[in-house]
Amino acid sequence: MRWPALLADRLQRPKPGRILVVGTVAAVMVAIAGCFMAAARPDRPAERNPATTIARDPLEAELIRCNDLGSPAIDDPGCKRAWSENRRRFLGAPNTQAPAVNENAGAPISRQEQR
Repeated sequence: MRWPALLADRLQRPKPGRILVVGTVAAVMVAIAGCFMAAARPDRPAERNPATTIARDPLEAELIRCNDLGSPAIDDPGCKRAWSENRRRFLGAPNTQAPAVNENAGAPISRQEQR
């Protein structure tokens, strides 16, 4: 009768070595799964269908074209126009009226003017 009691006692108290082995095995399995997922991923990005983009918004199609150009897009006039229009849409139209300027701005205020 002593035998089952010893077995039950050993099963209830996990050893630190056993926990370390289980953790290591789990970490290795996660690393292997990550490697398989990275290997299954295609090397180049998915091809975009410009026809659907043009139908939605020509600016978006131009921005995608500029993105696909890479560094030469910096000197491309079409890209410069597209970026400018995108900034205008994002930030809103600039205020064309100049703000009112106080001619005395920056001048020290005398004690009489403060009252």
